[in-house]
Amino acid sequence: MSTPKSSRGNGSIFGGASTAGSSGDPKEKMRRIPNVQPGTLLCEHLIKEGTYGRIYGGKLADACDVLIKTVVDGASLTQVACLLQDSSMLIGVGHQNILAPMLANTELPGPPEIAYPYPCKGNLKIFLQKSREMNTPLSTRQLVEFGLHVTKGLAHLHSVGIIHKDIATRNCYLDIDSYVKICDNALSRDLFPDDYHCLCDNENRPLKWMALESLQQKSFYNTQTDVWSLGVLFWELATLALTPFEEVDIFELTPYLSDGFRLSQPINCPDEL
Repeated sequence: MSTPKSSRGNGSIFGGASTAGSSGDPKEKMRRIPNVQPGTLLCEHLIKEGTYGRIYGGKLADACDVLIKTVVDGASLTQVACLLQDSSMLIGVGHQNILAPMLANTELPGPPEIAYPYPCKGNLKIFLQKSREMNTPLSTRQLVEFGLHVTKGLAHLHSVGIIHKDIATRNCYLDIDSYVKICDNALSRDLFPDDYHCLCDNENRPLKWMALESLQQKSFYNTQTDVWSLGVLFWELATLALTPFEEVDIFELTPYLSDGFRLSQPINCPDEL
């Protein structure tokens, strides 16, 4: 893989979680996790390559299974900075419903590699989609438990001053015991590029998961806007990961929400939910 190059022409990329009351310096946060030597993280198979990065399944020194996120060949320094920014936000957050980075290789001149514990049952959105496509619906109890796991994880993030800004099933993973864990969006942007859109401002954002206030004010995020996105995630659970507001053009989404329209009750969702 080639060394990242300097560039100012690739535009900004939707920023991930933010931490209240901190400098938010990703380089400083990266120092909080072990930095392994080049070659220690082994990229065994490519899971997905997107516009900005690659996701591999691999191993840590031929032993522990890990997910590895890195940048594409010829990536700009802006893209490298965005990867470090996105993947640094959950570092040090210990909770059973949080999937935080465990290791990193950020030694120059090579590209950065960020390693996450390998979630045995994979991405929650893909898990839900497969259930729908194979006509093997999950029980209401199981879906409610998934929602409870995400709620607990998000509550913990808020308790330590972190605003996630991209709560969605694509940013959740299932471990071997079917516990849902919230991840940063460094992995999902390349897995689900169609979930991110640009409103003529050169910035890709998860518009259909965002609160009305965040759509109206580009940089407005708080715990309440995360809770709005959590509501959209609940809708995803009930529909087995259908696309929210699929019939609404992204350029009409803000006026649509401003007029009071919201997601409709899914067909199989009990009234009490």
